[in-house]
Amino acid sequence: MPDPTLFEPAGPHRDTRQQGLAGDRDQSRGYLYRQQKGEVIQNLSRKEGLQNNNILMLFVDKSKNLWMGLDNGIDLIAYNNSIKHIYPEKMNEGYGYTSIIYNKELFVGTSNGLYSLPVEDVGDLSMLRGEFRSVPNTKGSTFELSEINGDLLLGHHDGAYQIRNDQLIPINEHSSHWTFLPFSNVLPSSLVIGGSAVGLDLIRYADGRFTLEKTLPGYSALVAVHGHRQ
Repeated sequence: MPDPTLFEPAGPHRDTRQQGLAGDRDQSRGYLYRQQKGEVIQNLSRKEGLQNNNILMLFVDKSKNLWMGLDNGIDLIAYNNSIKHIYPEKMNEGYGYTSIIYNKELFVGTSNGLYSLPVEDVGDLSMLRGEFRSVPNTKGSTFELSEINGDLLLGHHDGAYQIRNDQLIPINEHSSHWTFLPFSNVLPSSLVIGGSAVGLDLIRYADGRFTLEKTLPGYSALVAVHGHRQ
């Protein structure tokens, strides 16, 4: 039997400010989450996953989760949940494989490609404003993002790359890559190990560039990761 004390108010509400969440509903734009000064910092609408934008009622339960009564159903927003979803391309959801914050940008690698968004000074990354943009020439599965020697490396379905100023600098385009590990604990490391679908790459680093030295076939990338963690 449902807990009768789960919900605090028991009637229709236009906003949730008296219930502990600073927001209100808009029949054309969905739910608007605001700062204390009234500035909208998050807009929850059909684009973000609601069934539609026409919100008729709002409830906040004792766990500070937001329930929305719509004209054709009920939606639940788990505001107090520590796990939140970030969809770089909201209308084309893909699997998330990797992410990193590098040079004040959030990079998210998905099954659809690589996306980035400038990082503001916020504690909750799901509250970042702005739109993710697709990093050029990265369509396809993006498996790994690593910062090594102060540079950003990309493990992609099409190969291994260094990313600099939105440009892909090829390291090895002969196979998919899943991981990168510096050979030395002292940085900058002149040798980097790359794990690919066919073996392990020995990658030389000099003058800010990564160059493939040779590939050792028959070795698993998973072995390299396990040995590094030990």
